[in-house]
Amino acid sequence: MKKINLEIMGGISSIYLGLAYIIGILFYTLILNINPAHNKLETLINNQLEFHIITLIIYIFFGLFLIIFSLSLHQTLKKHYPNIINFTTILGIFWAFIIMISGLIQNVGAKKVIEIYQTNPELAISTWTTLQIIQDALGGGTEIIGGIWILLISIVALKSKTFPKPLNYLGIIIGIAGISSEVPMFSELGGMIFGLTQIIWFIWLGIILIKEDKK
Repeated sequence: MKKINLEIMGGISSIYLGLAYIIGILFYTLILNINPAHNKLETLINNQLEFHIITLIIYIFFGLFLIIFSLSLHQTLKKHYPNIINFTTILGIFWAFIIMISGLIQNVGAKKVIEIYQTNPELAISTWTTLQIIQDALGGGTEIIGGIWILLISIVALKSKTFPKPLNYLGIIIGIAGISSEVPMFSELGGMIFGLTQIIWFIWLGIILIKEDKK
């Protein structure tokens, strides 16, 4: 029963992760993707509540659900290549904590920057830029940790024939894209492919895990 419960929890978590990506992309594209930095800060000030909620959804809750998902995959794949899966699970949990820390920095930092903006707009812009660099380094500037995690999961699943081949090949592509985002010349393209294709991977895998639970 524990295995079944963890499987369905993993499936639900996986679908949440995919939906969180969609929500984040829509929010940052439609609301906060404004230049220059001064206007971005004004947009942040005018959408403080929305920004806080979105950060909870795509960073804090994302990290928590990623931990559940990682444990679920561990339960499913541990009988195949246990040493690799143990390492992969640790890596997934580590990635989840980095994402959550990134979100906490963003929420706390945004609050402080808004306070500074009331008296010194230029300092606020400079501070916000610095915080964004730190936040990006942890939670999205590069995707190498997530890329390695998905790549290892997909290779094990492919060799053990645990999930459909197309899904596993997609995971390998996603993993390579995430790792390539660490290379300056491929950073933007790799990050874009990694983020967009993860939506499909998470939701697809989530549906599979839920269906497996019902068998």
